[in-house]
Amino acid sequence: VSVSGHDWNNGSSPSRAFATIQAAIDAAVDGDTILVWPGLYEEDISFEGKAITVQSAADAAVITASRDIAFTFSKGESGDSVLANFVITGCGETGVFCNGTSPTLRNLTIVNNQFGILAYWGANPDIVNCIVWDNIDGDLFQCTARYSCIEDAGTKGTGVIHSDPRFASAAGGDYHLQSPYGRYVSQSATWATDGGPISPCIDKGDSSMDPRCELGPNGSRINMGAYGGTAYASKSSGPRCP
Repeated sequence: VSVSGHDWNNGSSPSRAFATIQAAIDAAVDGDTILVWPGLYEEDISFEGKAITVQSAADAAVITASRDIAFTFSKGESGDSVLANFVITGCGETGVFCNGTSPTLRNLTIVNNQFGILAYWGANPDIVNCIVWDNIDGDLFQCTARYSCIEDAGTKGTGVIHSDPRFASAAGGDYHLQSPYGRYVSQSATWATDGGPISPCIDKGDSSMDPRCELGPNGSRINMGAYGGTAYASKSSGPRCP
């Protein structure tokens, strides 16, 4: 885990490494970006009211709560507090908890938790380009989403879909999206093609957002889920699987 954008020592060091995400957040100041490298992180993380960006640095990191809640926003966070490009899974209470706050939750895959995202006391998180699926007690509580794939068919919002996201292997913990044009395989750092239909979450994110690092041709539209906007996003065109 590293923090960039912080003037650590009069400009002599552009970034600094930390053993945990929470330690990086504790050291960060408003405007910093925390980059989390691939791996499994077991932490209960609080943004501590800071206007920072916390995001995966490469292929999406996997976050699971060490106790109950993976990410907590409860100290006045607004849209400048950004959480992006993570898989959040295996949490005993909820993946993300917002209490009277409005953080930006972008390109997250929140799966197999007791609950997906809980919002209390007027919390209004901006949930965009996310996949919230297969959470035991529900997906969203007292909040809405846009351009996201939500299992609960009662969830409404601009660009929200309710179709099976077609993960590569949910049972095996691989949440890359199936595609006949290519999806990234983390274990071998290679690309594979799928024979079935393309995931409905590919090229279905917010059309106003640049697909950024997604490999071209990419449909000129960002994918939903943890890999959207990264070089590890599943492809939407190119040579098909035979």
